[in-house]
Amino acid sequence: MKSDKFLSAIGNIDDDFIEEAAEFKSPQAKRPIRKLWVRYGSLAACLLIAVFTCVHFWPAEESKPISGDNGQKTVLNLPKLTIDTNHPPKENVTKKAAGESLLDDGSPWSETLDVKEMPVYKNTMFTAAEGESAPIDEKELKDQVEMIAASLDAEVQDINYDKGQESGIDNAEDGTTAATAYKATATTDIGEISVTSDHHTVINFFQSVEVPEEYRYPPAEMNKVEAESVSEYLLEAYGSLLSFKNPKQSTSAVYDETGNLKWIIKGYDDVGDSKDEIINYSMKKMIFETDETGNLKSITLNDSLSSSRKIDSYPIISASAAKKLLKKGNYITFGDNPLPAIEQIENVNLVYLTGRTFETFLPYYSFDIRSQDTESETSGLAQYATYYVPAVKGEYISNMPNAAE
Repeated sequence: MKSDKFLSAIGNIDDDFIEEAAEFKSPQAKRPIRKLWVRYGSLAACLLIAVFTCVHFWPAEESKPISGDNGQKTVLNLPKLTIDTNHPPKENVTKKAAGESLLDDGSPWSETLDVKEMPVYKNTMFTAAEGESAPIDEKELKDQVEMIAASLDAEVQDINYDKGQESGIDNAEDGTTAATAYKATATTDIGEISVTSDHHTVINFFQSVEVPEEYRYPPAEMNKVEAESVSEYLLEAYGSLLSFKNPKQSTSAVYDETGNLKWIIKGYDDVGDSKDEIINYSMKKMIFETDETGNLKSITLNDSLSSSRKIDSYPIISASAAKKLLKKGNYITFGDNPLPAIEQIENVNLVYLTGRTFETFLPYYSFDIRSQDTESETSGLAQYATYYVPAVKGEYISNMPNAAE
């Protein structure tokens, strides 16, 4: 019985009993002892029945399922998490910028946000093999390709499949084996569309799509304001490909090896809730590439949310606590990047690391730290490496990374 029903049960007691109870405590009360015993014995019986019913039928607290790698229980009955370390390094290990302002990429997170917990996801398309994700039914890939093509008013002419290492998936209903693949590539009348089982889609146009003149800027000549306006236009025009309701630009810039500035035109769905925005920023985003004249050359869709399932929400630490762990060596990085002096930190963010070689998608604090080199003195460009500290509290992690080991 819930608390409101319990109070209701007490409320149904006869008012005469309550008045007589008050009189019983008064020294002027002259009621016979036998009559009082009968009446207040009835009152006690009512209360006893109500208490028994409440205790007997009060719902027990539901326990959370344990689905971690090692099945260990934690304080909040959450499965312990394992930090992924066996995955290939990312391409852009370091980035160059003329100043920390270029490191700002429109992330929805800031240190002023009071975020106490964030969800953690299981990658349902995990694979240890480099270059391919887990195979799925070819029909699923075909459906994804045709849906993207329809959104672009494109006609599918042919579809080819990359099979991967597994030959098929057993169909329990009819005992057959479905044809499987990890990638489908479709040729259409406007370009090539490739879709992988982990919901990574690339659209390459045969001929660049013309962008309105007010948003057409040659990449080599764009500034930050112009790059952001291009992102906003393209997100409004193509946001429906990922069902964006309120697209928001998150444009960033890096310098390539030759010292040329490259703008990364991208964005995510600004859904209004700060937690969901942080998730979408990393796990459901669109990236655009323009040609040398500023017209649209390709679109990349990354939807890690569709290839994962939520494990649970976990308590997270603050950015200042993560900085202390960084100093102790509790971080991961990609490539050979020894930790510089942490006084050189020029950008902090809360992100999810995703990709087919990550078994678990969990939040990390990323620290962009300026390298201690002389390159900036000669080229005017500082070089930064990024270090990732798990944002989930340490008691929920089974193998906290330690760069000193």
